[in-house]
Amino acid sequence: MFKEGSDAHFRKFATATAEQGKGYGTRLLNHVLEAAGEAGATRIYCNARTNKAEFYKKFGLASTGQTFAKGGKDYVIMERRLGASEEPGITNGRDSND
Repeated sequence: MFKEGSDAHFRKFATATAEQGKGYGTRLLNHVLEAAGEAGATRIYCNARTNKAEFYKKFGLASTGQTFAKGGKDYVIMERRLGASEEPGITNGRDSND
């Protein structure tokens, strides 16, 4: 995670295919979100592969509508507000794809 002003950015977030579904991605992303809040970030964002966007939505990240392609893969920029401006009711549930 990188913090720039009130924004936090995480990147290179992936779980090896053989290890998916064991909760590693969920635990790591929960830790990153908590660390960003503790560092004083009010927004966190990532460049998510479009085929993995649903995973990030479970944690309250939403598409900004900005997309791009790099290295033959399609990405969407996703973000979430942190702290007092967070949406109530966001749960950080586990899914078989993490």
